Amino acid sequence: DAVAPFRLELGAEVLLTQVVTPYVSLGGALVARMTQRTGSALSPSFGLALIHARNDLLQGADRASVQWTAATLSGCPLRWEIAGTFSATPCVTATGGWLAATGEGIASPESAVRSWWSIGAAVRAAVSLGGSTAIEIGAGADAPLVRRSFTIASPAETVGETPVISPRASVGIMHSF
Repeated sequence: DAVAPFRLELGAEVLLTQVVTPYVSLGGALVARMTQRTGSALSPSFGLALIHARNDLLQGADRASVQWTAATLSGCPLRWEIAGTFSATPCVTATGGWLAATGEGIASPESAVRSWWSIGAAVRAAVSLGGSTAIEIGAGADAPLVRRSFTIASPAETVGETPVISPRASVGIMHSF
């Protein structure tokens, strides 16, 4: 039996996440993945996503403007296919990056940059558009490994902090080569 080769998949996603509460951030990701399609549920993939999201794209930043830039590594051991057009894949993730926050609506705004480290889990569902292109919808949750809080003014007022669980949802398009 020949081993199925890994195939390169490239794509882009629009994502919604919460990396600093109480804000919701909108952004995008560029995704590269190596996927092995074996014809069974044991069809692993390994990926890298480069992400940038900010909280002022959906609405104006209230007390703090937050930008998140990160890289996520994913490992997905299983893939279930239904009728050749729909698939579902569970994954584990590890993310590292930077949070940049700037106070808003104050006389002397200050900025802070802090590292972001998290581990998590995600699931993605794909619908084939024919050929080698698919639309993907993803949902996941990350657990930040380091708690961060952002304060402004004197006396100090906390305007945001990393959540215990950081949710993430995405929709994107992927092409397999």
